[in-house]
Amino acid sequence: MASGTDPDEWAQQLTFTPMTVESAHVIADTWKYPAPYDFYDTTADRDDYEEFISPDQWPSHFWQVHHGGDLVGFFTAEPSGDETVQEISLGLHGP
Repeated sequence: MASGTDPDEWAQQLTFTPMTVESAHVIADTWKYPAPYDFYDTTADRDDYEEFISPDQWPSHFWQVHHGGDLVGFFTAEPSGDETVQEISLGLHGP
């Protein structure tokens, strides 16, 4: 979010849609984080990479997040143990 941007207005422009193979590849192949966060680069671990780009290995809920036309994030949610607990993961990427 750009400095001086109204957070509420920015948030109202977010859209959440199911993950697509195309967006999964964009995230997995191009999103890189500076050290010490480079551990989160999908390419840092081959097994993680394969899981991220393979729809048959995706969790039950896997969403992409756009702001305007820009892919800015993703999140997953899946049951963990009993049905009342959800395990979530997310990733965000700035310009």
